[in-house]
Amino acid sequence: MRPLSLRNQLTDLYQRRATQIRAYSHVNWALMDQGVISGVNFLSGILLARFLGIVEFGIFTIAWLVIEFLQSMQHSLIVAPMMSIAPKYSAEERPAYMGAVIVHQVCFSVLAFFV
Repeated sequence: MRPLSLRNQLTDLYQRRATQIRAYSHVNWALMDQGVISGVNFLSGILLARFLGIVEFGIFTIAWLVIEFLQSMQHSLIVAPMMSIAPKYSAEERPAYMGAVIVHQVCFSVLAFFV
């Protein structure tokens, strides 16, 4: 029996994977992805709580909440407006706007660093 060429092997592999994907096309992959992420977050939270102890885990949780709060402020004050305002500018005006956004981002980053 003659060995298959690389092209035939790749074609065969592609056909087998396509058949497997069609067999599971009814699965909601986005929902399963979120389930895996939530499960890993839950497991890592439990492991952190067990290994850090109650006081250290409380300090970690408060620090993480501050980081999340600052990230949501950065998104709502800088990123979201940029995404809706920047496309309205012409190609000539856009670099000046993006430069102002970068200045705002740097100022916010410095402020967040000190917080």
